[in-house]
Amino acid sequence: MDYFSELHPQIIHFPIALLTVYSLLEILSLFIKNDKLDFTAHLILSIGVVFCIGAVLTGNLAVQNVETLIENMKIKEVNESLKQHESYATFTLWLYTVILIVKTYIVLKKKTKYIFRFALVFLAVLGLYLIYKTGDFGGKVVHEYGVGTKMFNERKAE
Repeated sequence: MDYFSELHPQIIHFPIALLTVYSLLEILSLFIKNDKLDFTAHLILSIGVVFCIGAVLTGNLAVQNVETLIENMKIKEVNESLKQHESYATFTLWLYTVILIVKTYIVLKKKTKYIFRFALVFLAVLGLYLIYKTGDFGGKVVHEYGVGTKMFNERKAE
């Protein structure tokens, strides 16, 4: 299981990039009505959600690997930041999953009303905020507290 938990830092960049690009394409679709743009956005969203599932699962495994050490170190800030990171990551996954379901429905039913596009753009912008907050707390956990770094793992071995 350690192998999969160590994949988290590599995997997380795919959903960040893909879901950010999707959100930007969705915003662009308010101004440009194009079937190829819609198809591309839907495809990128689908792949992004799959990678987001992988990022959340590997992140959960990574947390399991360091949880005991963090509790033993009694560093409350690390635990709080880690919980915030985990919460925002989970909210992000659920939000983009809902967006994928709605987007798929719209594509299959060929619903092109402006209100549907606006709703997706609103959700996509909210998703961008969640991506930002997830990364903010994740960065804090790694860069301020060293969780997941070689030095932290050496402390774990002691």
